[in-house]
Amino acid sequence: MSSNSGHRGKQWASAIGNKRIPMHLCIIFLLCAVVYGIGRISESDLRAVNFADKIEGKKLNGSLIREIEVDSESSCQLECVDEERCQSYNFGTIKGDSEKFKCQLSASDRFAAFANFTEDNNFIYRGIEGKNVAECSASIAGTVRYNAFRKAREWCNGKVWLSVVIGLFATEPGRHCLDILKSGQSRGSGLYWIDPNGGSKTDSFQAYCDMETNGGGWTLISTKVSPSFHFIKTAFLASAAETTDADASSHIHPDMGDWEEVMFRFSDVNTIRVIYDRKAGAPNKDKTDFEMFLMGTTYNGLEGRNIHGFYKYNPADHNKKNPSSGFVTISNLHFRSDKGISETHRGTDQWIDMWSHADASNNYITSDDSRALGAKCIAGCCYLKKPIWVMVR
Repeated sequence: MSSNSGHRGKQWASAIGNKRIPMHLCIIFLLCAVVYGIGRISESDLRAVNFADKIEGKKLNGSLIREIEVDSESSCQLECVDEERCQSYNFGTIKGDSEKFKCQLSASDRFAAFANFTEDNNFIYRGIEGKNVAECSASIAGTVRYNAFRKAREWCNGKVWLSVVIGLFATEPGRHCLDILKSGQSRGSGLYWIDPNGGSKTDSFQAYCDMETNGGGWTLISTKVSPSFHFIKTAFLASAAETTDADASSHIHPDMGDWEEVMFRFSDVNTIRVIYDRKAGAPNKDKTDFEMFLMGTTYNGLEGRNIHGFYKYNPADHNKKNPSSGFVTISNLHFRSDKGISETHRGTDQWIDMWSHADASNNYITSDDSRALGAKCIAGCCYLKKPIWVMVR
């Protein structure tokens, strides 16, 4: 090595105080620091819980930490994971309420307090098999742990620890489907837990989310299967949000007042759909009344309204947006709480016809049954047996 290269080698040094350390020692020092940092993620930071098999018709009395109301056993398990003292729990029904359950967290278990382990047909008991499970394997699939280092819950999928994503549990709901999509935690179309008011998670509920059509993020409002069914009603019904294949009426949740679009589509054919964009065009009374109707306000007027802001997709348009730019005004659109939504009879029949009785017009593109005409038609396509979904985002 030349004297110049030796001189350059001496320049590769790090100063700590007034001392100079050779570069290879600096690298070793940095590696040690990284290892030390990783080592700080201790077993106490990774508090995992593996639950034993449930024992039906039994409960443990005494050593009660607290009793809470939950909507599923998964929620009860998460409460136990979060509670350092929890060694077991009783999970039971609440008389007169089919959607809520008792979750009793105990600081003991059936072995330590055998005398207090009694029969009760309204409960199941489940104890903890082990804590601080470091490795995720098939034998502990479904185990939930709290990672204090990451300040997040994680669950074992049988191979690796994954974050408990928004919408997976009642205790970790999204505000709505679009909120879950924007968070990057979509798992595809399906059921998610949501809580539109964003407050207490005790009133979260499951909703079907379309995470694919037109970019995804659609929350189910109601479903129409029967031709005469009234699918928009003045009372909000949470269960309608998860009902995909049976008649279920509701309206847009009052705490989702910032919605921008409503979609009408068949459940199994997303290539046939009509979308209303409330931002399209200037606000006016017709648009405001239509939007309030979708949010549960009663309307039984006879007059039709001119509503601007629609576009559609269907096979007749080669599944392309129609119009290709901008929006259409549906002339003389009727909406009634006791009837549904429909263009005027003898209208174009190319947009929304979800009335409570048939309209034997000949303007429809296709139909599988005359009973569907005017009652179950989207974008000119009428199907008697296909559920129609009304969705919002």
